[in-house]
Amino acid sequence: MAELIVRNGMVYSEGRLHAVDLAVEGGAVEGWMNPGRGGAEVEVDAEGKWVIPGVIDAHFHCRAPAYPEREDFASGSAAAAAGGVTTFFEMPISTPGVYNGEVLRARRELAESVAHVDFGLYAAPGTLDPGDVESAAREGAIGYKIFLHGAPP
Repeated sequence: MAELIVRNGMVYSEGRLHAVDLAVEGGAVEGWMNPGRGGAEVEVDAEGKWVIPGVIDAHFHCRAPAYPEREDFASGSAAAAAGGVTTFFEMPISTPGVYNGEVLRARRELAESVAHVDFGLYAAPGTLDPGDVESAAREGAIGYKIFLHGAPP
């Protein structure tokens, strides 16, 4: 018995649409089957609806904590989820700038406390100090955004 079955969803594969039931276990699709087979703890009726993979937004901006009125991790990730985004990668334009591991860790903890979807964080090592770059890597930076101009104050 699956954890979740999405019943009668339309899935595009091999050049055409198929009406299928999708079995989900542990947050991942385990497989699909002809409609009406198998049981689950939870069932969702998707008749007439397309079932598509989640989207990854690789260029997400969040100004929190300095400017939460513009958007914060809770509101931005809720809007992302409503649009089918399951993961975002946040660009480092916040204040304070994400230039080292300490700032990245604080940013990750802030996002973890309210985000509705999975995420990764870029760093922006404006100081170009090797220690700052390395500390951000140790804290899990997924990459670095480097500008061709000086860092803002």
